[in-house]
Amino acid sequence: MWMVHTLLADISFPGRLSDRSGWEFCLPAAVLIGVLGLGIWAVLKIKRWHDEECASEIVATEQQLEHYQQMVDDGLLDPEEFARIKTQFEARLADQASIREGPPNQPPDTSIQEK
Repeated sequence: MWMVHTLLADISFPGRLSDRSGWEFCLPAAVLIGVLGLGIWAVLKIKRWHDEECASEIVATEQQLEHYQQMVDDGLLDPEEFARIKTQFEARLADQASIREGPPNQPPDTSIQEK
């Protein structure tokens, strides 16, 4: 009698499962699940790292402004220069906030209107 020992044949004829057919299916499935799990873990780790960097950047900006204010108080920096530095920091923070917010939730108005 002729016997076919392939995974497709074993799946097609469940009554004729060979001993190695379980490993032929389980091992690739386990590797695939492991790779997917590793990918998800990496994405979550990178997202957490990015969030921590953004939070520390905001704190660093506030600390820098406090340092410049201290320099103004000590007479090492002109108040006009401090105002320019503060404006630049605020503009940078506003740009970063707009990037983090993403696009607006409402779609643009594409209706056809007669003029």
